Amino acid sequence: MSKGTVLVIDDEYGIRSGVDQILSLEGYEVVQAETGQEALAALHRQPFDIALIDYRLPDTDGLTLLLTIRKLKLDVMTCMITAYANIETAIAATRQGIDFFLPKPFSPEDLLGVIETLLRHRRLRREAEELKKAHEASLLALASEKSQTHSLVTSLRDAVLVVNRKGEVVLANPAMGKLLQTGEESLLRKPAREVLAAVRARSARRAEPGCRSRKTLGYGLRPCRPWRWKRREISGRCLFTTCRRRWPGCNEGACYSSDGRVAGSSPSG
Repeated sequence: MSKGTVLVIDDEYGIRSGVDQILSLEGYEVVQAETGQEALAALHRQPFDIALIDYRLPDTDGLTLLLTIRKLKLDVMTCMITAYANIETAIAATRQGIDFFLPKPFSPEDLLGVIETLLRHRRLRREAEELKKAHEASLLALASEKSQTHSLVTSLRDAVLVVNRKGEVVLANPAMGKLLQTGEESLLRKPAREVLAAVRARSARRAEPGCRSRKTLGYGLRPCRPWRWKRREISGRCLFTTCRRRWPGCNEGACYSSDGRVAGSSPSG
């Protein structure tokens, strides 16, 4: 099994054949190209792991060929090989995205070391890309799940809170906002204990079973739901009549006097 595929781009036959021989003996698959056009044709025919690019070519230069490879977004590691090594060339090659720089002449050990380094970098790059794709996929799945959860919670008629591990409210449906007479957004990031305490207090005020809370509403009488009744005087007594709605536990609409006795009953409206 091949260790990797290498494209050698050099106008000198001795360099191409020497690199081919060294790498082939080590188990690499090698393809030779004399010009930039031959190199691009080879890159379009098959994928390569590494491209060794000479700086001086008959029809172009190594930097121009490198720029073309980057524009085509070819997945290949690149190494510039040249006998004209200088700071300016190295800087220009680095700006074009070269992965490694190997000056001529080089030994077989130098060549094999560069090839192994490039293959290791390629493997790490691929692993990083796979992890990135997996992370993006998990984020998309999480977003989809969150959207489904949000739709389900908001569609419920009962008041619902969704709390994170820190005990903070991260989602409240419209029924919860209606219960607390506030917007759902205002509940976000609040401690769940505070919100639940407000819910219990609100529920206790609304329940008032059997009118036992006995809130005074004029003339010493305590109706179950004061805002649901109208007041009038009959035979010197104050009764609350015209019940607009019957509530559980309101003793069938009866009104209580200050001493707790039933003062009268109201006809259903």
